[in-house]
Amino acid sequence: MIFWMSKLCDDLGSQVDTHYRKNFLRFFTDHVNCMGVRKEVALAIGKKHFTQFKKKPKELIFDQCQNLFKQNILELSAIACDWAYALRKKYQKEDIHLFQSWLQKYVHDWATCDTFCATVLKAYFAQYPGQIEITQKWTTNSNPYVRRASAVALIYFEPGKHPHLRLSRAKELMRDENLYVQKGYGWMLKKMSQYFPNQVYDFVVLHKKVMPRLALRYAIEKLPKQLRAQAMRKD
Repeated sequence: MIFWMSKLCDDLGSQVDTHYRKNFLRFFTDHVNCMGVRKEVALAIGKKHFTQFKKKPKELIFDQCQNLFKQNILELSAIACDWAYALRKKYQKEDIHLFQSWLQKYVHDWATCDTFCATVLKAYFAQYPGQIEITQKWTTNSNPYVRRASAVALIYFEPGKHPHLRLSRAKELMRDENLYVQKGYGWMLKKMSQYFPNQVYDFVVLHKKVMPRLALRYAIEKLPKQLRAQAMRKD
């Protein structure tokens, strides 16, 4: 491990909370590597170490982000997202190719997926909205967290617009057997329902015979009580 990362890990290690780690890991069905440092604490430590790189070229910092991702440790992945997000004003259109490779190679849990979507991808698509169409290709990726990202990224993309894009994405992911993908597009629909409740309701009712109940429950969570009851009713 390179020297600066070893120092970073030492600082993180001094803030390990074993009780927090035990409780946090209950939210994962697959094995994940977690040191047990609360996210806000880990990010604060990461920001302290970022000072040695912030004046370096963007490409060098992206290389360090990749080194962090390669460790496959939740806290380091969160710091990698934060460092990459810190460079958002320097994003260029072609950076999506690097971001896609990170997503494919290094994102293997829902927490990293959601953080990546809420930081790097949110900032990128805000600057290059025309590139959002690239997320459609992610729906058939072998990595389930890339498929999840195809929906979660839309949560942060121009809220209150593009209902048909979101409904189309949910339909593409409809039969996905992975629970985290189901939760991802269900969450996307739930957020959409804040702006388009009737369209979400109509979509759910139309597809509820094939839509997994998990995704359905997520999607209707914020709908009015009467609509929720009607959507859950078995025909």
